Amino acid sequence: MLFPKTRARLQRFEYSHGFLGRKKPFAPTISLRNIETGVTSTGTVYAHHANEIGSEIVDNLKGQDVMEVSFKKRNQVVTR
Repeated sequence: MLFPKTRARLQRFEYSHGFLGRKKPFAPTISLRNIETGVTSTGTVYAHHANEIGSEIVDNLKGQDVMEVSFKKRNQVVTR
């Protein structure tokens, strides 16, 4: 590992390593977590199935008249 050569960079390096050591952002967990905000999901969230649900919706839309399409709430992905 390369270590910083200036005092300012050394301080930033030490701070960031100390911060990551305390927070443990990559600790193993079974819950879903937003990597930008850190918000952890509840047990009712199934956003990880969004691609499958979207594919099912598209398959159900095939062959329907555009003016007669209606979207049902039960087909939505829960994200919170």
